[in-house]
Amino acid sequence: MAASSRVIYEAADTRVTVTEGRLVFERRTTFLLGLGAGVLGLGLGFSALARWGGAEALLPGSFLYWTGTLMVVLGGLNLLLGLGLALWPATAVDPAAGTLVAGLRRIPLSELDGIDVVETHFGGRTLVRLVARSRQGPVRLLGGQDASRRAEVEAVATQVRAALGLAGGTSPAVTHAARAFPAALLLTLGTLWAASGRLMAPDLVLTVPQGSVGFRLWPFGLWLVALGAMELLGFQVHSTLVGSWSRHRVLLFVVVMGSYALVCWTRVAG
Repeated sequence: MAASSRVIYEAADTRVTVTEGRLVFERRTTFLLGLGAGVLGLGLGFSALARWGGAEALLPGSFLYWTGTLMVVLGGLNLLLGLGLALWPATAVDPAAGTLVAGLRRIPLSELDGIDVVETHFGGRTLVRLVARSRQGPVRLLGGQDASRRAEVEAVATQVRAALGLAGGTSPAVTHAARAFPAALLLTLGTLWAASGRLMAPDLVLTVPQGSVGFRLWPFGLWLVALGAMELLGFQVHSTLVGSWSRHRVLLFVVVMGSYALVCWTRVAG
């Protein structure tokens, strides 16, 4: 008879189950795969419209072709990421075997020093993660969850500690700013925007109907790359742009968009 599993935590991207004392932390990729498929399908639709002559009356064909290609690339990347995460082995804590298995890492439970609930500030939000401290470095058990679910994450931490025989009441809150993801997002999106736009729509200009001046669109990707580089260097670009409204946010927006408009201003041929 197969051993019964009990779900002790479930979210859109994660599920934690217990089977005969073995705790399994699974990544759920349904949303990521669905998003990738949706964006990919939309991109293919835009590309098809670009080949249809009647679409020129609504939007420039170069814009549709460029946008469609970008969406196909981004949707494909989402699908690949979702498939990779789905195929990646789940993290498991097995007291009977005395091991913590995380991907390709196999860590003896004797090397664990504690289980922490870690806070991360990201774009004006507070996320909580569950992390195992080991002599080989930290191991993420639960990815970033909304702070409103902290009590549930704490409950999972309590069960993990109990299964491992670790002491601990309240978890220490280790707070830090997440920079890697927003920086990688800005760098990737900016590079794709600039490279694809320069190749497919170098003369595409943002303007008003019948306007004589406008702004080239493809160089905006270079500004996104610059913002990603600033984030890596320690400037809180992402938090300033998406956080609560402030003078710093207004100033950064004016500087970024003003410099873009100044450099990319051009006359519309016609």
